[in-house]
Amino acid sequence: MLEKSVVSEQDIRTILKEKYGICKIEDITSLKGGSANCYRIQASEGQFLLKEFQSKYSVDDVKTEPKITEFVRTRGIPAANFIRTITGEYVWQFRNRAFHLQEFVEGTIFPQNAAPDWLLWNSAILLGQVHRVLLNFPLMREGFGSEWFGQWDVDESKQRYSILIKAAEQLPRGEKREKILADLHYKIENLSKAACVCIDPDRLTRRNSHGDYHILQLICGVSSVRAIIDFSSACGLPVIFEIIRSYTYADSKCANAQIDVSNLKRYIILYLKNGELNRYDLEMMPYLYYLQRLISERRTCRKKLCPFRYFFRYEVEHLLARCGFRVAELFGDFDKSPLTDDSPEMIFIAEKCENIVDV
Repeated sequence: MLEKSVVSEQDIRTILKEKYGICKIEDITSLKGGSANCYRIQASEGQFLLKEFQSKYSVDDVKTEPKITEFVRTRGIPAANFIRTITGEYVWQFRNRAFHLQEFVEGTIFPQNAAPDWLLWNSAILLGQVHRVLLNFPLMREGFGSEWFGQWDVDESKQRYSILIKAAEQLPRGEKREKILADLHYKIENLSKAACVCIDPDRLTRRNSHGDYHILQLICGVSSVRAIIDFSSACGLPVIFEIIRSYTYADSKCANAQIDVSNLKRYIILYLKNGELNRYDLEMMPYLYYLQRLISERRTCRKKLCPFRYFFRYEVEHLLARCGFRVAELFGDFDKSPLTDDSPEMIFIAEKCENIVDV
């Protein structure tokens, strides 16, 4: 969810002058799309992209991205060029938000499942190149670690889906209700199939990787990729996940949740020009992908399908007071960020009134 920005146009002009020495700004445009507030800056010194990260990210969370991007860019991978501040920093904080600045890359981002053939195949080649280059980068944090494979329980997942089915059955009759019910029953069926497969994470090829590589992260020219963007999710991954995920996001034949086996095979062959896979990777690729989709969709569909009773802030404070409590602290998310109109959560830290001494 896009959060409300903490900067005004005047703030941006002042910050860029003080931190980067960019004085002659001609235009500032807020860019649409994505989960972060981004601004295109047109100045006499050049064109830039200012990114304001969501409140859940600290400077420490995102300070590695410019280093990774610089590492791959200087080794032949098309990527953005980050700009250091006058004091030598890539990432900085303003009003409890992390920011960074990079050169603006002109080009086109194709929609999901709308890649032209040249981009579909170049995407596979580029992913292999990214994995090869990042072999020489220090080991990144782990994604899909061994514990991820052990946290999933089929019976528990079926019970959760059964609860969702009961909730969906309470919806008004109609096409939407039937579609939701059909989707949930389909997921339960797939859970049973997934239960028959045991994936050994230690046998999968793992590499430092982009972490969120797909068509929406590729800025394109007429017939080439000008930049891979957003390395903020970079981590160590089983490479087969990013291969099949990036393929299904790009190929138009996957728009209806189908996989064209011949196209996927060619995608893998092109990846292997620079990357590496073993036989076990190839055998487990579809199972890992569908397992991840089942788990992630199980977590999100509860929010989408179940009716909830929501409370206003002062309602909760009133109810706590009626029960003998008072609010000691109030946050807008589990990262303890302040509560705003755009916060995804309301987190109340309550204390019993009798244990509090007023001073």
